[in-house]
Amino acid sequence: MDGGDGDDDFPLLSGSDEDEPVRNPDEDAEAQGEAEDGEAEGEAAAEVEAEEDEDQQQQIEVEKQPRQQPIVDTDRIQEAMGRFTADQLDRYEHYRRSGFPKTQMRRLVQNVAGCSISVPMSIVMSGLAKMFVGDVIETARIIMSEQQEEGPIRPRHLRQAYRRLKLEGKLPVRSRPSLFR
Repeated sequence: MDGGDGDDDFPLLSGSDEDEPVRNPDEDAEAQGEAEDGEAEGEAAAEVEAEEDEDQQQQIEVEKQPRQQPIVDTDRIQEAMGRFTADQLDRYEHYRRSGFPKTQMRRLVQNVAGCSISVPMSIVMSGLAKMFVGDVIETARIIMSEQQEEGPIRPRHLRQAYRRLKLEGKLPVRSRPSLFR
């Protein structure tokens, strides 16, 4: 360039307020489009604020509504536990304290599924396994009472309980058939 300060080449960068920059008609159209975009953004912001106000009003209405009863009614549980025999109470306490080791359950599910699973998923699978075992044991006890037997559950009672749960449709169905029967 000519070695000057360079402000003459770019009229927008000149330091004097007296000089007005030369405007390009294309730039004027872009500036008008940006103004319209700004108006659209303003409308969008107004819509967002309206939605937020509506959400706040709905939350206030929800807070004013009476609270619903909890899913688990502790009074009913205490009443039912008061009716337990000593043997039933002992079994219930053992059931509450029992569980499957989460690391072993995680390893088992990973082997079956063929992919890694998270810790919460292993906890869920442990809970489901515990529920399944509880259903089988409960059904085995019912079978024992139908046959007027007492004492410990025997393997034949467990097999019968499994068959009964399978016939009632309470067991999952295999997605693919086994190769060997």
